[in-house]
Amino acid sequence: ILVSDGRGNVSLSGKSPLSESIALASMIKEAKIPALVLDSEEGIVSLGYAKKLAAAMGAKYMKLSELQA
Repeated sequence: ILVSDGRGNVSLSGKSPLSESIALASMIKEAKIPALVLDSEEGIVSLGYAKKLAAAMGAKYMKLSELQA
């Protein structure tokens, strides 16, 4: 389970944080690890980075605001 707005701010390899995150997410998909991405992004402007990560990860995607008890 990944809770994120998808906005990477630090790269481990020196590449752009987003492209590095997408590459790592693809590795999770290739390893067939079940995953869920909960998008914590809020506000008027939505960049959709968490949704892109979920797609690269082969993960189920939900907005954090959609969760119910």
